[in-house]
Amino acid sequence: MKRLLLLLSLTLGPLGAMPKLVLPTENDAVTLQRPNDFFMYVDRSFEGESSKPWEAGTYGFVRNMKRTKEGVIGTRFHEGADIKPVRRDENGVPLDPVVSIAKGTVMYVNDKSSGSNYGKYIVVQHNWGEGPICSLYAHLNKTSVEVGQEVAAGTQLGILGYTGVGINKTRAHLHFEVCLMLSLDFEEWHTKYLGVASGHGNFNGRNLSGLNGVDLVIKSQKDQISSIQQYLLRQQSYYSITVPAVRAAKLQARYPWLWRAPQGGHRFTEITFTASGLPMIVNPSDREVSEPKITRLQSFMGRHEDRTIKRISGTGRKAELTESGKRYLALLLGEE
Repeated sequence: MKRLLLLLSLTLGPLGAMPKLVLPTENDAVTLQRPNDFFMYVDRSFEGESSKPWEAGTYGFVRNMKRTKEGVIGTRFHEGADIKPVRRDENGVPLDPVVSIAKGTVMYVNDKSSGSNYGKYIVVQHNWGEGPICSLYAHLNKTSVEVGQEVAAGTQLGILGYTGVGINKTRAHLHFEVCLMLSLDFEEWHTKYLGVASGHGNFNGRNLSGLNGVDLVIKSQKDQISSIQQYLLRQQSYYSITVPAVRAAKLQARYPWLWRAPQGGHRFTEITFTASGLPMIVNPSDREVSEPKITRLQSFMGRHEDRTIKRISGTGRKAELTESGKRYLALLLGEE
């Protein structure tokens, strides 16, 4: 049923531009320039000092700090935003409703606290004419929707909580993401490369590559963006990989707007990525390669592994795909 819903959503025609989005909880402190009241802190110990930085609850390389030649950087990528509750009962249990950021279809509901780092979580798919775009709501205390249910912006999905790994009542929060779907055959890829079934099918977190969902919501409210494509084009690229064009056919079918120009007679394709691995742009290439090759790279004096979730290795302007990077590329290109 879930796979049928996904396939049907991919065949639907464009429904116009991305609408104005709404924040997923009542907490709007981020719009009032009070990020410390919006993002949930993380307990941190770095170089002998303990702290509770709210910045570690934001999107990006904000965890596992490391001192490098280019200064202190985060080496662990946080794919979403951790949003604080604004209401709790007398026992400190959060009461905040969690709502859908836009109209969509509920594609997945995990109503078990165990079996996922996300705990209880929900995935809603939005049809904005750009292929499968999903919003994810995790660490819920309760879920209140079913797979296949149509929801509107502001429809309640559940209650904010602290289910999942490494979270207690004090640090209860909503982990919120807006994602691209990397593959329509995730279980096959997972079994081939990791040797076991993953659970959660195509809505496993590994198969959903997050962009900065809170920033996306705010920019949509300010009429600064009207599509995922427009948003991604404003992000910082980190590296590009060239592959034979035939290997990118499934990616092109899923997200054709990534292509900046017709492939035409070009037999090779260059895919440009953010540091976290989000595909941003795809261009035809005259560079001949037999295997995937890094053809553009942001220079960094430290280890590229620290800036790319260990998907490329090297320093400066020299790098190569790691085994993890090769597996990730196979997932994105749909190579089982």
